[in-house]
Amino acid sequence: MLNKNSYITGLLAALIFPALACVAAYYLRYNTDIINRPALPYLIATALNLLALRFIFKYDFDKTGKAMMAATFIIMIAVFLIKGHIR
Repeated sequence: MLNKNSYITGLLAALIFPALACVAAYYLRYNTDIINRPALPYLIATALNLLALRFIFKYDFDKTGKAMMAATFIIMIAVFLIKGHIR
């Protein structure tokens, strides 16, 4: 079903850290430091995705890495458009 080197696996792996960031942002929404930086949990999730991506390419999971890279950049653009307003 889910091969280690497949596009579906990469897509699902790329969604793990942003989902955890969404949960963390929900529970920390009343913290004043997070309110001043609303995109911080998502940027940390993106950094963790890129770190995981390094190890995925190191072990030659090309299809998984390509899907994870595409999903990570789509998530980065979405967070920038939704949360990271330029003032």
